[in-house]
Amino acid sequence: MPDQEPVRVADMTRAYEEPHPSSLAPATHPINPMVVFTVIYAFDDITEEMGPTRFVPGSHLSGRQPDPDAQYQEIAPELSRGSAVVFDGRLWHGGSLNQSGRPRPAVLMGYTGPQFRPILNFPFGLRSEVAEKLPDDVRKILGFRVRNGYGATDDFSALFATPGRENTGSLEEPETRDSPAE
Repeated sequence: MPDQEPVRVADMTRAYEEPHPSSLAPATHPINPMVVFTVIYAFDDITEEMGPTRFVPGSHLSGRQPDPDAQYQEIAPELSRGSAVVFDGRLWHGGSLNQSGRPRPAVLMGYTGPQFRPILNFPFGLRSEVAEKLPDDVRKILGFRVRNGYGATDDFSALFATPGRENTGSLEEPETRDSPAE
């Protein structure tokens, strides 16, 4: 809200606090904002027997990690073929055991805020000839977008990172780089 003091990142926590950790009342202290959401898309019907993803409703607002000794009210929505479930990454969730003997075909897609990089560092891991052919909207999704200098690979004022071996280079001493291991 415009009239409220901004919450300092250092004030945010996921530590347990009163009331008891098994309570899922919304937090009374600042919690981290949503920065991840996940989509599960079902290629086939996902029934209870196939082990759908379980969720603890309201847990994303508790500001806590789950207490491993507590029991929580869970839901496990079944998905029909072609449907999807979208959820806040802070929502406590987990897989169920597939007892059907059949595969559970689905795609899980995670979307994060632009301040997070994917596991694969595309600006460095993607071949230059492939990266050069990508449209700008795809390059943004893959993490090529430089934000206030963060994520730059060569030119800190560039809009996009430039992949390539010529950028940072080896941090080893030149005379030891090509030396055989002893």
